Amino acid sequence: MIAESNTSDTSKSMKKRLRDAFGYENGLYEAIPHLLVFLQGDTSIAHPSPTMGSKKPNQIEFMLCRLIGAITSDEIPVIIYLDDLQWADQATLDLIGMLMLDPSITYFGILGCYRDNEVDKRHPLFGLLEAIRLNGAPLASIHVGPIERECVNSIVSDTLCLPPSLCLPLSTVVHRKTGGVILFVIRFLKTLNKEGSLVYSMTSRRWTWDLEKIKSKRVSKDVVIHTTLQMN
Repeated sequence: MIAESNTSDTSKSMKKRLRDAFGYENGLYEAIPHLLVFLQGDTSIAHPSPTMGSKKPNQIEFMLCRLIGAITSDEIPVIIYLDDLQWADQATLDLIGMLMLDPSITYFGILGCYRDNEVDKRHPLFGLLEAIRLNGAPLASIHVGPIERECVNSIVSDTLCLPPSLCLPLSTVVHRKTGGVILFVIRFLKTLNKEGSLVYSMTSRRWTWDLEKIKSKRVSKDVVIHTTLQMN
């Protein structure tokens, strides 16, 4: 959007920040050609040098930090969402730390999710979070637990396009079987449909289910195990 409005004050301001950060010849332009498209109004830009692949990892991290710092502003704040950080490698965690602790990067935040039952004090992610706290960077933790039965009933009602009162017996069983874990709820409904316990009836023109069969269904209490088994 910014690149399309090259005459806007916001666009001009960002161009200046990018030029100040990288000049006109930099390996980053090879990795992100759209930066040249964005800056192409400047006739003095030379062709990018093929140097990105030859740079060391710490040089690439430094360049990415400068890029984020040049892009973000009070007019263009940036939030990056990263999921499953319990599986992140050390290089990724190092880059996150650099981005969060670089004082030149403003109007920027990272929203990260991880399974706290897989992260203890020995996990690299725990060390990263502690380092961020100790260095005074803003850090907030939100524990997301299982959802209530009423929420599960709303999900079932919306999914099946049926009144909440009609779905309550089914959603009560679903909540008990899944523990209210949202990923488990969605996957469990798909499993019931696949196995024929939850089907769409062409006769009644609505979703129907075999509640007794669903009650007797045995499922793993581990959402990861259950989901993996259903995907295989």
